[in-house]
Amino acid sequence: KSRFWYFVSQLKNVKKASGEVISVHELFEKRSGVVRNYGVWLRYKSRSDEVNMYKEFRDVTMTGAVEQMYLEMSGRHRARWSSVQVLKVVVVDAKDCRRPQTLQFHESKLRFPMPHKLPRANFKRHRTTFKASRPSTAIME
Repeated sequence: KSRFWYFVSQLKNVKKASGEVISVHELFEKRSGVVRNYGVWLRYKSRSDEVNMYKEFRDVTMTGAVEQMYLEMSGRHRARWSSVQVLKVVVVDAKDCRRPQTLQFHESKLRFPMPHKLPRANFKRHRTTFKASRPSTAIME
């Protein structure tokens, strides 16, 4: 709630003493199993001045995308949570995405290598619950 009063006092001439919070609701996704592209507009205080920024993230929830944004801002820009203001978060269509780290996942023939393949018996009669030797988990290609 303190962040709310911080933003309201910047936008309107309202102080915490003269205002009242009626209710607080958390926003939940309707279908959280679908991966979406999120665009985040933010403003943060750097060591020298304030900077406006737009970032894109892929996540299944809006809160997950905002959490990714906070982690990236603290990692790349050393910006603390308190110095970052989220201005707007929207779902971005695939055709409207700008950032290369988001666009690389839009290919139709996207494939990932499977570097840690474990040897497995072909038939059930050859499989056992316990093995006498440790498995060899070398990287196979």
